[in-house]
Amino acid sequence: MIVTDMVPRKLQLQSLYLEPKKAELLDSLAGETRIPKAVLLREAVDDLLIKHKKLRKAKDTGGRGS
Repeated sequence: MIVTDMVPRKLQLQSLYLEPKKAELLDSLAGETRIPKAVLLREAVDDLLIKHKKLRKAKDTGGRGS
């Protein structure tokens, strides 16, 4: 998913606590997909902000994006 409304020039560090099972599942997903956990978490935050109408979804570009 590509979000064009907020293209970060700088990233701000955010830390979070996860339940052990969720942390394990995130590790597994990152390993299986070869997508870094940070990228997966940023995508999850984008999805949450779109769901709550705080961010608009970008038009589909036909690919995964960059």
